[in-house]
Amino acid sequence: KFLEQASESLSIPKDVIAGQPIISLTGNHSIRICNYRSVAEYSTECILLSLGKKRMGIYGSHLLIESLRKEEIIIVGNILNISFEGNA
Repeated sequence: KFLEQASESLSIPKDVIAGQPIISLTGNHSIRICNYRSVAEYSTECILLSLGKKRMGIYGSHLLIESLRKEEIIIVGNILNISFEGNA
């Protein structure tokens, strides 16, 4: 309830206030994730990100971290699969 009220009064999406990841996928060659915690594993075929209690896996070929900032990561390459593991 509090998050909903804060979201409405500040005109900020609830996901951002709750710290949930925000994912933007462009085709199968670029993905932008905001609100991630850390890079847990990195190779050209698999990039695992920690999202707090969950992990997100990006799988494919020629994967590369194009941009890495504190709260945003951009991954490019041939993205074949995205999966989530862990508790909500």
